[in-house]
Amino acid sequence: MSEVKSLTAVAKHCHISVTQVIRIFKEINYSRPKTLPAVLSIDEFKGNAAGQKYQVILTDPTDHKILDILPKRDTVKLIQYFLQFPRHVRNNVKYITMDMSLQFRSVMKQCFPKAHIVADRFHLIRLVTFALERVRKAEQNTLTNASRTFKTNKRILTKHFKDLTDNEYAKLMDMFHYSSRLHRAYMLKYTFHTVLKFKRRRDILRSINEWLSLVFDSELSEFQSLLKTFSSWSDEIINALTLPYSNGFTEGCNNKIKVLKRCSFGIRNFHYFRNRILFINARKGHATVMSHVLPQSA
Repeated sequence: MSEVKSLTAVAKHCHISVTQVIRIFKEINYSRPKTLPAVLSIDEFKGNAAGQKYQVILTDPTDHKILDILPKRDTVKLIQYFLQFPRHVRNNVKYITMDMSLQFRSVMKQCFPKAHIVADRFHLIRLVTFALERVRKAEQNTLTNASRTFKTNKRILTKHFKDLTDNEYAKLMDMFHYSSRLHRAYMLKYTFHTVLKFKRRRDILRSINEWLSLVFDSELSEFQSLLKTFSSWSDEIINALTLPYSNGFTEGCNNKIKVLKRCSFGIRNFHYFRNRILFINARKGHATVMSHVLPQSA
């Protein structure tokens, strides 16, 4: 099941009935992992199983393995889960990648005091992109005479400046003509990408501080929240820009889970849902029961 398929497709591939496929998935039993990798990734996804809107996924981003699926995004339950691992196992975890969730950071610092937390680069960049988008929406709502210009050309703002066509460049200049605020916001977004080019900690710190000064001087209310965020997440952001770890693999797993939900029209039973997710990585050694009945390609 490295490829996500519907139960009907799995049954047809294995030459058995859909009912038998369902029974097999319900009988598969995946235990909690016995060890944890040096690099651990944690994220949430919208599962809507067992009455909970969100479930939690743990992965090994280095070996590309799904480690476990947890039933709910609850601080106490997460701490209880991780404390089941002996201290020496938890101390083996050197790096933890995550989005910029205060809840996850609090849990991981408590359970893995020796690990370095790495903020995911994608979510870091998205913070800046979302701030630019908030400016665009505000200008669209305020400048009613040019609202259509801001609405229909929003994708141009996220495209790299060097990749703009002549027509797109003209539309971008048109938006800047109507709104100096949007021009300032765009320049902040564009300038931020220069921060990402640095690799040495000293250079990154200097460039981030310079960029935050530009944010402060811009007087754009939509960007001011970034001052607090970058201050609160300073160490994790530096780690994101100096270390090669990210939530990329985990986000890919989340996309597979979305496909699985669509194929299944939603799965409410958490045990069954967890089995189907973990079997996606069966080829990497996660299937412990009846994998001989369902071929790995299923």
